[in-house]
Amino acid sequence: MAESEKFINDVKRSVESGVRPIGLGFFPVVDPEDGTPIAYRSEIVILSTIKGEKYYTRVSDSAECGKELFEYAINRLAGILRDLKSRGKDVKFVSVRCPAELVEKIDFYETLKRLTGKQSKETRGKMCIEFPSSLLDRNQDKANTAILDIKAVGLKTAIRNCGNDDFAIAKLAKITPDIVYTDPSVSVWATDRNKPHLFKAFTSFLGCFGTEVIVEAEEKYRKLMRGADCVGFISTTGESVSLKTILDRRDEAV
Repeated sequence: MAESEKFINDVKRSVESGVRPIGLGFFPVVDPEDGTPIAYRSEIVILSTIKGEKYYTRVSDSAECGKELFEYAINRLAGILRDLKSRGKDVKFVSVRCPAELVEKIDFYETLKRLTGKQSKETRGKMCIEFPSSLLDRNQDKANTAILDIKAVGLKTAIRNCGNDDFAIAKLAKITPDIVYTDPSVSVWATDRNKPHLFKAFTSFLGCFGTEVIVEAEEKYRKLMRGADCVGFISTTGESVSLKTILDRRDEAV
């Protein structure tokens, strides 16, 4: 079969498959003690049957279409939270990723009022906007304004990768999210025999800024998080799951 003919057939198969070109995948945030899901991080995935029905491409935070993808995810949140509640799954939040550069490009208060204004206070309180740690390197006034505006609308805020080599921890004193995710690289401190208390001291220090701490690390580190000053754990070694999988799953350790 000629390459051009194969391509046409692949495109036709993709169109006829009924697969939506964009979707959300979910990663569970679990209780460090018993492993039960307490929240979910969502990520945009691009679905393509042209490269195989199980082919996924994660969209980078620097993508030019970041604003459109961010709004797509926000628009999905209310329905996701409604579906979770209907199945008796009480979660602290479901987060969506947001490029740090948007704090200098959009008015978060007006944008989120437009996108979530019709939702109840309870629903908005379980929506979370998650930024990369590079947010702290942006214009400080604009970044702080964005965080405050998001909170004013009633949504939660989060920053991930806290503790990586470029993390300016002192800036958390001015830009304070509701939640911080530790960077996976710092989890090795939990097994450092020369500094046995360093990891727990770090999570406690982050908590001093008035944030809740979620540890992001390989699954093998989860049992070491017991006793650390954190409210949740998210594994870097797991694969994202669909909303249907979450709804069909019993609320047991994952």
